[in-house]
Amino acid sequence: MKKKLDDLTKTKLIYSGELILFAIIFIVVGILEITNVIGVNDVFRYIFMFATPVGALFIIINFIWTLKSPKKRSKTSLLDVTSVLPMSIYFITIDIIMYMNFNTLEPIIYQYFIGSALLCFSVIYLIQGIYHWFYPLPSLLEELEKERIAKKTFKILERKEDGTVIAYNEELDKKYYFTKEDNIVENKDEVFCLDKYPGIEAKEYNE
Repeated sequence: MKKKLDDLTKTKLIYSGELILFAIIFIVVGILEITNVIGVNDVFRYIFMFATPVGALFIIINFIWTLKSPKKRSKTSLLDVTSVLPMSIYFITIDIIMYMNFNTLEPIIYQYFIGSALLCFSVIYLIQGIYHWFYPLPSLLEELEKERIAKKTFKILERKEDGTVIAYNEELDKKYYFTKEDNIVENKDEVFCLDKYPGIEAKEYNE
């Protein structure tokens, strides 16, 4: 029988898989740009010229913000913010070249700039994808923990005469019951988490 993947493995597969997919796409497009298979029209060239300063500024601000804010740092990977930092230097450098030679550079130069940026990002995303398979983002781990707690948290709806407790799980939108032997001490309308009762399993309740 095929083993079912746990939530953490699924999350790592999705997140790392997306990063590696972007890396592959950027490698292909970057090579096509540099080899002049894909051209650059005037509209895209202007978009690139005005987007790169914004991108460089965002990378720098995000890096400083992450270092200065304990809250943001606790949810962010330092590898992510530091690995893209060289791209801000690259963007600033080519911005200086593009603005000093406004509308005078050959189209192939822009293709080299764009293709090189895409290839650099592909390497960064590949590194991040591999890294986060082994070290998931803190924010993803936090979200998984919240989901785990939500699935194990119940609100008591009724306590029967025989000691059976009927409880509702909002995350799963189902009713469950616990026997007298489970020793659930909470009363009606109170909430409890199964982490408080190790070894106890919720049993689905069918009216």
